[in-house]
Amino acid sequence: MDDRTQPPPPNDAPNAGDPTPRTVRLGDLIIEGVERVSEEEELSDHAIVFYNELITLMNAAGPSWQLIRKERYDKIKDVLIRIRNGEAVSHVRRDHPQCYKWSSFYALVNDGDGGFIVVVRPKAVAGFEPLQEDADIDTVLRLSYLERAYADIKHHHGADHCKGNTLVARIGQSIHNIGRVCTKLFTSTCPICIQRETRLRPIPGVKPIVTRGLGTRGQIDLIDFQSMPNGEFRFLLNYVDHGVKFLFSIPLTRKRASCIAIALLEIFTLIGPPMILQSDNGLEFSGAAITSREHRGRCVGLNAEELNEVI
Repeated sequence: MDDRTQPPPPNDAPNAGDPTPRTVRLGDLIIEGVERVSEEEELSDHAIVFYNELITLMNAAGPSWQLIRKERYDKIKDVLIRIRNGEAVSHVRRDHPQCYKWSSFYALVNDGDGGFIVVVRPKAVAGFEPLQEDADIDTVLRLSYLERAYADIKHHHGADHCKGNTLVARIGQSIHNIGRVCTKLFTSTCPICIQRETRLRPIPGVKPIVTRGLGTRGQIDLIDFQSMPNGEFRFLLNYVDHGVKFLFSIPLTRKRASCIAIALLEIFTLIGPPMILQSDNGLEFSGAAITSREHRGRCVGLNAEELNEVI
């Protein structure tokens, strides 16, 4: 197509001593709707990466690509204005051979500032009224173009940084020719979206723990037998040395931090304390020790350092 272009080299260096924002440029390509502000370098860098990759995709797609250049958009707009002003279509066709197709597919709507925007003409159905120039622009699908695509997608991308079907659905409510390929490219180059994607995620499944030798890692767990007690004993404390699989089982009458401490003291005096004491972080292991005196009069509040010294 005659409105294709090769990815131009970045040419967006700020003017020396110019504190005012200026439009982002990529060679001869002027990106509309985005301003170059020194405090927001990331936004303009995102636009540069987005447009360099988008133009490459446009050139590879050929005539089937829906997103057009602003030059072509202005031609369509000029044709529609000339026809609106009463000029014969046959006369306009001398300058623009595609004027018949454009006039049947597109229409003009007031933009509210004394100008016009190009929108897609709704399909005619029974009882359908022709599209009026003063139609609400929020109820029609307007035509976008390459230089405006970044600002349009960014507007619908929003502060929540939506992506996928949500972003496509938002754009599809007001813009005709920005498809899934453009939105996916935008989100894949968005710095915040990339940062969210690179966060560490939990690995599915069980990851085995490798422990070597006695006294390296001790695992402690408390089993509740309140439904079938053995006399006054209602809980069972299990302590396993993970390295040699040495098991201690001590029955308990209550589920309290003091009872757990006495049971552990009995075990540690036999085989010694482990380098790592692993539990499920239940209240019986840590919660009661750090609860303040205001909530439980029988407990003394301990900070993290004091608690580590006790353990």
